[in-house]
Formats: sequence, C-alpha cells, structure tokens
Amino acid sequence: MIKLIKKTLLYLAISCVSVVFLSAVFIGAINAQKIVFGIKIAGIDVGGMNPNDARERLERAVDDFLSQKIILKIGEKRHETTFNNLGVKLDAEKSVESVFAVGRKGNFLVNFYEQLGTLLKGRNFDMIVDFDDEKTENYLKNFKSYEKDRRDASVYFDDMAMEFKAQYSNSGNMIDRGKLKRDIKELAGNLNTGERIVPFIAVYPEATDEMADDALVRANDLLIKHPGINLLYNNNFWPVDKKTIGGWIGFELSRDKNFLDVRFAEDKTSEYLTQISQNINQEPVDAVLVQKGGRVEAFTLSRDGRYINVKNSSTEILATLDGLGKSVELEMDKVKAKIDTNEIENLGLTSLLATGSSDFSGSPSNRVHNIKIGAAKFNGIMLAPKEEFSFVKILGEVGPEEGYLPELVIKTNKTVPEYGGGICQVSTTAFRAAILTGLEIRERYPHSFPVKYYSPQGFDAAIYPPSPDLKFVNDTPSNLLIQTKIKGAKLYFEFYGTDDGRKVVLTGPEEYDKNPDGSMKAKLTRDIFDKDNNLIRTIVFRSNYKSPDLYPVVRNPLE
Repeated sequence: MIKLIKKTLLYLAISCVSVVFLSAVFIGAINAQKIVFGIKIAGIDVGGMNPNDARERLERAVDDFLSQKIILKIGEKRHETTFNNLGVKLDAEKSVESVFAVGRKGNFLVNFYEQLGTLLKGRNFDMIVDFDDEKTENYLKNFKSYEKDRRDASVYFDDMAMEFKAQYSNSGNMIDRGKLKRDIKELAGNLNTGERIVPFIAVYPEATDEMADDALVRANDLLIKHPGINLLYNNNFWPVDKKTIGGWIGFELSRDKNFLDVRFAEDKTSEYLTQISQNINQEPVDAVLVQKGGRVEAFTLSRDGRYINVKNSSTEILATLDGLGKSVELEMDKVKAKIDTNEIENLGLTSLLATGSSDFSGSPSNRVHNIKIGAAKFNGIMLAPKEEFSFVKILGEVGPEEGYLPELVIKTNKTVPEYGGGICQVSTTAFRAAILTGLEIRERYPHSFPVKYYSPQGFDAAIYPPSPDLKFVNDTPSNLLIQTKIKGAKLYFEFYGTDDGRKVVLTGPEEYDKNPDGSMKAKLTRDIFDKDNNLIRTIVFRSNYKSPDLYPVVRNPLE
C-alpha cells in the first residue's frame, strides 16, 4: 500500500513539473520578443506588443498630452499652463525599454513566475519623465513676484556720518522646485491632468540682527584706532583719510556661521591701490635719437617704468593696519626701458641740463604764428663742444616766403609791423636756457623798452637780423642738443648734454630806477660753481630800458 502511495505521489509530482514546464514554455513562447501580456504604461495597454509598436502608440499619446492643461495654484490664484510650457519631457523609448525588461532579467523559473503574475494580475508603469530645466526655470520666473529674497543682516559704512551702521535682516521664501517637480512628475507619468498647489519654503537669513549689532561695535572701535595712514614712495606720500579707511573694513560670515568677522578686506585695499596707481605708475620710455641733415629730428632720454605691486602693497597695508601702524612704503615693480640712454651716450646726450621758458599769453594771432615758426627752426640743433651758437645765423631769412606774418617789432625809435614780429620771444627763451645751463654768453642785448611778454624784465634777449644777435658757446664737455616745444601759451627750450657738475645760482632779475614813464633798469647776477662748489665766475647782465612812449606804434603799411 505504501509503495502504491509513493508511486502515485511521484507521478503527481512529475505531472506538476511537466505542467509548470509546459506552461513556462508556452508563456515564454507567446511573450517572445514582445512586452509581457498584462503590462500597461500610464494606463495604455502595451502587453503583447513588440517594442516598436508600443513606442509609436506611446508617442502618439505623449504628443497629445503635452499640450494638455495643468492648473498651478498659489493661494486663491489659479495659473493655467501646459506640460510643454513647464518643460516636461516624456521619454516613450526609455519607458518601453524599461517594461520590455520585465520577466527577462532572472533565471528561467523567476522569469516564468514574473510573466505569469503579470499576465494574471496586470501591472501599470509610469512613463519616464524628465524636465528641460532651463524651460522650467523660465516659466517659473512668472511667479517671481510671489517669492521674497531673504536679506542677511549686515553692517555698512556711512561716509556722511563717518561711522558704521547696521542693516537688519528679513526672512524670505522661494518656490520648492523639488517638490513641485515631483508633483508634476506624478501627474505626467500617468498622463493625467489636474491641478497642483505651488509649494513654497521659508528662507531664513544666515547673518542675524544680533550678529550685526555685535559687528557694529567692533567695526566702530576698529575705525577709532585707524583715523588714517600715509602711503609712501620715493619721498612722496598719499594720505589715506578716515573715510577711505572705513571703506576698507569688510564683513564676512564666519565658517561656523556663528558671527560676522570684521576685518580690513584685501579686495578693497587692492581696488584703492589700482585707482591711485593711475597717478603713480609710469610707463617705460625708450631712448630715441634720430638725426637727419645735420639736425636731430627726434630725441628722448630713456626712463624706466614703475608699477605698484598691488598684491604685495595691499598685504603690507593690511599688516600695518593690524599692527596699528601709521605709514606704509608702497612696493613698486620696476621695468627697464628696452633702449637705455647709455646706448646713445657716445654723443654725450645723457642729461637734461636746463629748461628755459617764457609765457606769450595774450599775444595776437600773427605773433603766435611767428613764434611757432621761429621756435621750430631751433628744434634739433646740436652744438659740438666749443661751438658757438648764433641765433640770427640759425634763424635765417625772415619773410613771407618762410611763412611769417606781419607783427610789431621795435625799429629805429618806432614800433612797426614787420614780417616775423614776435621772434624775440624765441630768442629770449633760448637766452634763459643758456643762462640756466651755465654757458658762456658772448652776445646779448636787452630790448629798448620793457615788453610785457618778457617779464621779469632783465631776463630778455633782443635780436634783429643781422644785428643785434644772441650768441653763446657750448663750453660743456660734450655735444649740446636743443629741443623746443610749445604747451598752451608757453614756449620751452630744453638743453641736453653731459652734466659736468656745474651749478648755476641766479640773483634777480632785480628791477630798479623805475620811472612813471615806464623807463627802468634791471640787473641779473649769475654765479657759476664747479662740482666741488668752487666759484668759477660771476657775471652781471645789465639792462637799461627807455620809456615805451619814445617808440610810438605805426600803422601796418602792409594792410
């Protein structure tokens, strides 16, 4: 009997296994290369379909759905839009790939039970949803008015009151974008429309009012300790006042977010140094010497450049302030000129020896015109050692062919218009440069009466071709270069050469014996010392001016 029961159970087990096996084979056959029967995506039946057909069915549904309306509520206000406007993206292809894997990821038996369970009970899957974040954010800008920015408590410097003041905090709120996307995703994943409440979250300030009150006290104490400092460089100084110091003090939330750190901020001192560097920095200048036709057409002494080292100087300022110091030596970066003056020193043109100047403000237009033409004649003239300078010889012809215009000159007891009137402004300026350089003056004449353009009287030089003339000698050890320039209503003569150490001391011009008719006398004394401060020679230049009334102005016969 027992053997019969065992035999019966064995047959029954074999039958069950056979049924299961045959069922598995059957179910596997009907689901081969197809989505398992009983599967839906967002309520759309795709079971038994091949993936391509299922994807096409979903895409048709998606295209229609994305234009469907969704209501977003903020309080009592309802905002109607579409899923497409919200940046919703439904991926039909990935959704199909996901469900196609159902019943195919395990072993034979596991797959059978999963496919059988899906067939008997059915399963619904959400569509795979993603967002175009840029599009979503652009739409949410419509709700910007509902959001409120938080404001951290802070401290600022009131430069009118010259003290720090506190600005207190405000809490804010903002759309909870994560939750809103999850809510929209829940609807879109099932291809459902409807409405959702736009969620908001509170945003609290990190820097509190208590932190600001504490920082306010510390900042004002710091300002009291530093009413000002001086920035120094090369015997120059730039005072930094209390107002600027206040602007340098910055505030930053501590790492543990427990207090506001009060400190001098490097970015603010660096910004200040960058601003003042425009007045301190100096571009390098290359030495230039261009000669043509016996003249120097272009000449420039070299000059090294300098630039504030903003980073190092800022660091030094902060260290000085922390140490309660009162002055800071600015660190400068020097840049050598590419072409140094030493490279052209064979001509001896290494120094600016002296500059003579005169002012022709108020001159008539013709006089200004003549001064410009005359001054240009002397620009670039170079004298060899011991060579004599003759103003009249270099000036050459003075007439309309040379471009001169009629203007007043003193001639034979009259003041008359002639071509080139005003040239004495040029000779006077050349004389002043020669005097200041310490050159030997061989010929110089004062004007017949005091002329306002040559003030102070006694420091002028009259010329009228062929005589009187202005003559001096280059008694320096090397070549002497003359450069002329006009800036505004001022004329300049610059003498370049080799500095032999001589020093020039002028006394005067002294005006005396001044009379009501304008006549007067003047005296200019020049002492020349060598490099060892030994007096070489003293020369007195005397001027005897007659009354201007003796030289009446005659109408221009050329008019």
